[in-house]
Parts: sequence; C-alpha cells; structure tokens
Amino acid sequence: MAAIATFLTVRQMSKQRTDSYHPELALSRIVFDARPLTDGGLPTLWRTTSNSDSENIDGTKSPFSFSVPLSNIGLGAAKDVKIFWEFPLGELTEKINQLAQSAAVAARFTFDNGMLSTDSELFGKQVSIWKNQQKAHIDYVLPAAVQHEPETLQLPHAYVVAASAFFHMCAKNKNRQSFPELPALKVTFNYLDIGDRKHTAAFDIELEVGAFAVGFMQASVVPKKRIA
Repeated sequence: MAAIATFLTVRQMSKQRTDSYHPELALSRIVFDARPLTDGGLPTLWRTTSNSDSENIDGTKSPFSFSVPLSNIGLGAAKDVKIFWEFPLGELTEKINQLAQSAAVAARFTFDNGMLSTDSELFGKQVSIWKNQQKAHIDYVLPAAVQHEPETLQLPHAYVVAASAFFHMCAKNKNRQSFPELPALKVTFNYLDIGDRKHTAAFDIELEVGAFAVGFMQASVVPKKRIA
C-alpha cells in the first residue's frame, strides 16, 4: 500500500510539473482606423491609433499588411506553430457586388480558384491570392514572462481587402436598413510544447466597428476563443 501511494504521489507530481509548463497562445484586442492608399480608393490601409500614418503594429511601412499581437501566456514555450485561416470569401464577395450594384459603383469583385480579384477604374485592378494566405508558420513563441514583446500575427491580405470593400460599399448605400455584420475570421493554431505534446488554440476574430464612412473605418479587432 505504501508503494502504491508513493507511485500515485510521484505520478501526480509529474503531471503537475508537466501541466505547469503548458504553453497557451492568446490574441489581444487592438483598435485601428482604415483609410485609402489613394484618393477615392478602398480603405485598405489599416493602422493602429498608436502608430504613425505609415506604420503597422509590427513597425513595418508596408501598406499591404496588418498584424495583431500574439502572446504565449503559459509557462512553457510553444514551438512549430502552424496557423490555419478560414473565412467565407465567396459569400462575402457576392454581398459586396450586390452592395456595389445597389450603390451604382462601377466595380466588380470575383472570388475564383482561391483568388480574390478587384476590377474597377476607381479602385484599380488587383489580385489577392487567398489560397496562399490560409496557412502560416512560426518557429516558436516564448512565454510572455521571457518574451516581453508579443509576436505579430499578420491578418490575411484578402480578408483586409474584402472587409474594407464591404464597409465601403455599405457606406455608399444610403438606403441601408440595418447595421452591416461581417462574418468572423477563424484562426486555428496547432503547436507543440517542449515535450513534443500537441496543443490547439482556436479563435473567432470579429470586427467591432465604431464608425465607418466612404473611405474610412474605425474599429477594433476582437479575438474570441472557441473550441477547435
């Protein structure tokens, strides 16, 4: 009996020690405003209010990326972090075209073969390759107690373009009956701890819009944890 009790105690201590080094990934809420890159364009330049006009949260000056903070609030390192994005781009593209037609905006958006295309004299022509943006990878994320500055998770460019176009077209429609709702952007993280045990974290990323107009939007990126 004494041997069995000792074995159970040791096993419980081992489990507690293992659990104490469990990594846990978390996304932070962030406020931003959106403006067009050129006069009359779509508000695809998303910037946090704390940064300069030309910088994103990660310090870069590229107008084609926008990132949110990714932290590890556990005590152990997360390694080999695989990232998977989901978003109903096909459905949203149809809504954008309907709104554009209703507002008499000469623009056509298409989603075909995993690519979001824009064809408009006003907005120009561009292609965002969603199928190449649905997966990403980070080598490791150290615990927040060690890594004081969070990692930056870049939102897919196709999502930024589609969300910008959606609210721009909503603002163009003067007969809008209700506040527009954007589907959630889903992200799933699969990663390993230092003992090579597998873990998963999943979030629905929603936009809480405080204000929007033609060529302008102010909103918050709000991550909500979900069961994968």
